[in-house]
Amino acid sequence: MQKVVDFELGQLAFIKGKHHSECPFKLPHRKAAWQRGYRDATYENPTNTPSTNTESTHGHILNLRKLFN
Repeated sequence: MQKVVDFELGQLAFIKGKHHSECPFKLPHRKAAWQRGYRDATYENPTNTPSTNTESTHGHILNLRKLFN
């Protein structure tokens, strides 16, 4: 059950615009489940880019890149 929750948290992290390096887990099995969820969400997203969350560092970087492009 915990693996499912960690997997879903990884998916949610991608949707919220977090970077893959922001995994909150240190235990290998939990980290692996989170990363699988994150990767799964990237494959489900046709543009392969997360939704922009301006409250995360990654969201700020994405917004800055948009300004300069």
